[in-house]
Amino acid sequence: MATRIVVVDDHPSSLKGIIAALKEVTHEGASQFEVVGYGTNGQEAIDLARKWKPDVMVMDIDMPTPGFPMTSHGMEGIEAARSILNQDSRVKIVILSMHELDRFIADAQKAGVSSYLPKDMPMERLVEEVQRVVRGRRGWFPSFRQLKWLTDYQREVLKWVAKGRSYEEIAEELDRSVRAVKAVMQRVMEKLGACNRTEAISRGFELGEVPPAVVRPNHNRDREGDERR
Repeated sequence: MATRIVVVDDHPSSLKGIIAALKEVTHEGASQFEVVGYGTNGQEAIDLARKWKPDVMVMDIDMPTPGFPMTSHGMEGIEAARSILNQDSRVKIVILSMHELDRFIADAQKAGVSSYLPKDMPMERLVEEVQRVVRGRRGWFPSFRQLKWLTDYQREVLKWVAKGRSYEEIAEELDRSVRAVKAVMQRVMEKLGACNRTEAISRGFELGEVPPAVVRPNHNRDREGDERR
């Protein structure tokens, strides 16, 4: 059964591009996504969510509508997302944004959205993220590099994990308890939207938080292995 999706964006070219990219995705010869509706502002997003009860909504963050209540930062998409999730917490909402400030990301997280993506990212990456949230995986809340999303200590722990070190080895290296190191790594995974250590390493590499030179080539291990270590 195809995943039901609503797309909301006030830029016609962007709206068409997203819809086209989603419609092209197939699985075993069948369409993986069904775009059941689309709109151009926050109020239409709320109405479409109520009408179609979609599985996923892909929404622009900045869609001004006269008279529509906005957040303290003027981001109507976030306020619309909050209203939609108050009506139906089952819906997965993927926010698209050109805003690279941490307060916008924080607002989106507080509203309960599933993912926050740069609007200029490749369409294939958007499709991958929609597939992730459909599977119930933790969504993407990027650390735009200028934000220094990870603290120096968190970055140091992630670096040692990327080198393939166990928590015990890292604790000894940093003169911390194993429990403290595990807690730091858990926080790193939360910040990077990763489900396990392998995903955290991959996302850290993508975002420049982990230098390529420190990543052990065979760091990919299954989730069970991640948890054991």
